[in-house]
Amino acid sequence: MDSDRGRSLPPVQYLSKAGQPYIEMKCGLGEAPFYETSTHSLRFVDIVNEKLHIVDLAKGPSSLKSYDLGTSVRFTCLHI
Repeated sequence: MDSDRGRSLPPVQYLSKAGQPYIEMKCGLGEAPFYETSTHSLRFVDIVNEKLHIVDLAKGPSSLKSYDLGTSVRFTCLHI
């Protein structure tokens, strides 16, 4: 039970084998991972190469989409 919020946490889901990356890619500086519950997706930025990466965790690594941003972004957030 998550005592701070009074609700149970979901079970742990292992996405890769120990010692192996879930997504094989070369980032200049991969940062700011953000899990979006509504889409079950993970997004993160590559600060050096000015890219945004999004992967649908239900579909796996093959669903990775990368977007050239043309500017250095350091984080993303949930739009409510």
